[in-house]
Amino acid sequence: MLASYAGGMASSWTRLHQELGISPGPLTYAHIEQGVNEVVGERDDLDWKRDLPKKAEPGEWNEFSKDVAAMANTRGGLLIYGVRNDRKITGIDPSAVQTEHLQDAVNRCRVLGLVLPRPPAA
Repeated sequence: MLASYAGGMASSWTRLHQELGISPGPLTYAHIEQGVNEVVGERDDLDWKRDLPKKAEPGEWNEFSKDVAAMANTRGGLLIYGVRNDRKITGIDPSAVQTEHLQDAVNRCRVLGLVLPRPPAA
């Protein structure tokens, strides 16, 4: 999921693809504009954000981790940054994107293992 943010736009099928009736593939700026104008509100797998997430300090609330964990607990999703609550596109400064702390937050949300205990055979 993070590669989509680091590399530009999402490149698979997302809720935005569904809402706009477009085939799976890379999202373009035109798709984001169309989504802002046509998609009614946020969904559990589509979230519009004005600002890039800031690095959370230890013990501080981490909104980005919450969003990633919530989407990971369902069917995944798409976070789109640079869109205000009134649905105006403000964009983001690409030089301000710091993927290290975003990747760290994503890594902390991953399942590290699956344990399936079995009772001893009788």
